[in-house]
Amino acid sequence: MNFPVTFLTYMQEALYGPNGYYMVDRSRFGRVGDFYTSTQVSPLYGDLWAHFIAQRPEYRASDITVVEFGIGDGHLAESLVEGLLRHPLVTQAVCYIGLDQSPTALARTRDRLQKLEGRAQVYVVHSVTELPHEVRSRLPGAFVLGNEVLDAIPCEILRVTNSEVSRLMVTTHADWSGIAVGPYAGEKLVTYFEQTQDCSCLEYANRYIRPVNDMDAPIEGVNDDVIAEAGVLLPQFLRHVHETIQPAYIAFVDYGGFAEDLIASDRPQGTLRAYRSHQLLDVFLDQTGECDLTYDVNFTMLTDELERLGYDVVPPVRQGSFFMSLPDIHNFLSERMKEDTKMASALKHLVLPGGLGDRFLISIAQRKGEK
Repeated sequence: MNFPVTFLTYMQEALYGPNGYYMVDRSRFGRVGDFYTSTQVSPLYGDLWAHFIAQRPEYRASDITVVEFGIGDGHLAESLVEGLLRHPLVTQAVCYIGLDQSPTALARTRDRLQKLEGRAQVYVVHSVTELPHEVRSRLPGAFVLGNEVLDAIPCEILRVTNSEVSRLMVTTHADWSGIAVGPYAGEKLVTYFEQTQDCSCLEYANRYIRPVNDMDAPIEGVNDDVIAEAGVLLPQFLRHVHETIQPAYIAFVDYGGFAEDLIASDRPQGTLRAYRSHQLLDVFLDQTGECDLTYDVNFTMLTDELERLGYDVVPPVRQGSFFMSLPDIHNFLSERMKEDTKMASALKHLVLPGGLGDRFLISIAQRKGEK
């Protein structure tokens, strides 16, 4: 990188550059990695998604095509496809398409899904443009799923007052001649805030920070300086999903909340977090590519953008509430637990408060006109 750069550029390089965190061959998930997701808890997580998808009326008399963004090591893909194949409501062919930028993720997922050959159509690729023409023609109407993918889209970090918007910049100690050093500074790299006129940053501040924080009517000593992440690349990503796939459903699972939930006095530096070996790092700039970077997703913005693209969006709900309110869920779980008694313990971790049940939000969008 040629410094100084915006934090968005730094995060892009740190996660997806040639030596980025997601691009190199390393253990990221589970006990030997840096963090857990629901997919490492139990195959039941994929089973629950299979149960939800199988009940969509659009797929009762037609093939089911599932497109997953951000496939990790393929744990969700494996349990999801197997769950669909065994589900009594699924009578048509199953096609799974996994999309990821990481060569490591693609290779590991391909290996994991080899055992499904002959039972389901499986494609694991960088982009839908790599799919055979006959597969691309079946994309409209697909079910798109993104499990903890939005929090890995590089973001800007903004400092917003009632009079100006600044964004976080990253540079080297050698090139820094200012006084006020920003957060996450290391021995080699530092950050600072620089006033910006970037349209996407200003729009985010005016739509999702100032109204929430009542900056149009500031109170002296209160709400006069807010630092928050801005997912300025989210609209572009959602347009890409919509235009290249035209899905019937889009489902996202992630950390986050509504716009008003993301600004709080106990989060003076926003929600950005860095993890390595399950440890939260306060200083990470010098560890470019060595740690995961994540932040809370603005589900208000997600809903706004999906509605703008022509989708009806169910108000986001916590993971536990979502799964436990699915039709026929108790009979479904009873049958699964007869097959594997360990499922009961996994279910508690996935759906109960205090575990993953209230840690994640789930947003479901359905294309207008779908029944």
